[in-house]
Amino acid sequence: MTESGRRTTLAVLGTLAMLASLRFRRDRTWRATLIVEPIALGFAQTGMTWARSFLLIGDLAAAQGQRQEAADAYRRFIDLWERGDPEVQPIVSRARTALAALAN
Repeated sequence: MTESGRRTTLAVLGTLAMLASLRFRRDRTWRATLIVEPIALGFAQTGMTWARSFLLIGDLAAAQGQRQEAADAYRRFIDLWERGDPEVQPIVSRARTALAALAN
């Protein structure tokens, strides 16, 4: 195998591994996690990573040709951040564009 072929194989395997990890988190971890999770004397904002994780699931699922899963993830991301601060609106627009592309 050529060096280019090895890099491509590693990239695909990395994408599949990350998608599997995010799917596990979506399907198992989020169901049992509060948006604000108590940790010792403070709180961890675990819910802050949810929206970004949905965006990543959408991107990775779309790259793998999983259109329905990608569309669902983009919709969840948009639902969580569509009323967010102006700083996140370019990312929301990107997710809307990606969702629209899946419909074509």
